[in-house]
Amino acid sequence: MKLRISEELKNRADGCAAAIYEPLSEFIRLAVRFEKIGKLSGVVHDENLTNTTREASTVITINGLEEDPAYVRRCISRAVAFAEPRNPRPYDTQLIEGVDYLVGARA
Repeated sequence: MKLRISEELKNRADGCAAAIYEPLSEFIRLAVRFEKIGKLSGVVHDENLTNTTREASTVITINGLEEDPAYVRRCISRAVAFAEPRNPRPYDTQLIEGVDYLVGARA
């Protein structure tokens, strides 16, 4: 299935997929599956993310998924709205590797 989604939605979905160590296509399949079983039914999402225009969008290919494109975009938007607050924030430290601490293999 070829799906046209907005660049913003794709970038946000990429971040969520990376947080669970899955490719984007698997994250989308999981989003559709969770929507079908009702796990995302109460999630409030931004309807503007599901709107696509040729100028501000990209086409992605998802193998093994045959659904209505508008439905898939809505599933992705809800999954992103559900997952983003749960993603771990990057750890920021003032320490410098090699100066303040060493990372090495244990013997």
